[in-house]
Amino acid sequence: MSVAKRVAEEFGCRLGEEVGYAIRFEDCTGPDTVIKYMTDGMLLREILIDEDLSQYSVIMLDEAHERTIHTDLWLLNIAEASLTIDGIFYVVDPGFAKQNVYNPKLGLDSLVITPISQASAKQRAGRAGRVQALGNVTVSTLRVHSANEMPPTTIPEIQRTNLGSTVLAMKAMGINDLLSFNFMDPPAPQALISAMEQLYSLGALDEEGFPNQTRKEKCQSFLWIHPLSKMLLASVDLGCSDEIPDHHSK
Repeated sequence: MSVAKRVAEEFGCRLGEEVGYAIRFEDCTGPDTVIKYMTDGMLLREILIDEDLSQYSVIMLDEAHERTIHTDLWLLNIAEASLTIDGIFYVVDPGFAKQNVYNPKLGLDSLVITPISQASAKQRAGRAGRVQALGNVTVSTLRVHSANEMPPTTIPEIQRTNLGSTVLAMKAMGINDLLSFNFMDPPAPQALISAMEQLYSLGALDEEGFPNQTRKEKCQSFLWIHPLSKMLLASVDLGCSDEIPDHHSK
């Protein structure tokens, strides 16, 4: 949103006119919009509606080296900070980040503190001085951590997170043979199988592994990636939705 605002100012228009943005639950665009900024997740949602993205003539993916699941599905996470901050000459960074890691055997997510990659360290150092006339002076984490501690690049998100939503999105796009799909960096087969088993148990996939559209609309199928989602939807049919917030607040 901040990038779109800056470009709109340089373009000489109000935000939402020729230059706009789209994020979750907010679409600041109009009929005159020619430049539209959006998250990778929003872009993935658009391809589910229009496979050819026919309303766009050019698509640019920024920070694709961050290797989120959504950008990997596009064959290509926002940078550590997407804007360079004026007046900053030094960056002192501990060189660690919290990563969400999923264990498909246990079916559990864990928030793990791990050294950042060398690519991320350079990205963080670049937050200083890019627009300074006196040059770029940074204290990089690369000087502190050895190469053995910091991998060259970030482990792709697709290899360390729950693939439930990813599998469901690919199924919705008509990609059904996931184990043979040509991923840029393939996830573990067990992770894909576990995701499909979970989706089947939640009712998101039918017995043949296709998205289950017999009970809910396609847009609602994205809610089936978590057991609580199925509970909430089933509570409507059972007439007990009001009891759920009270139960979980105790």
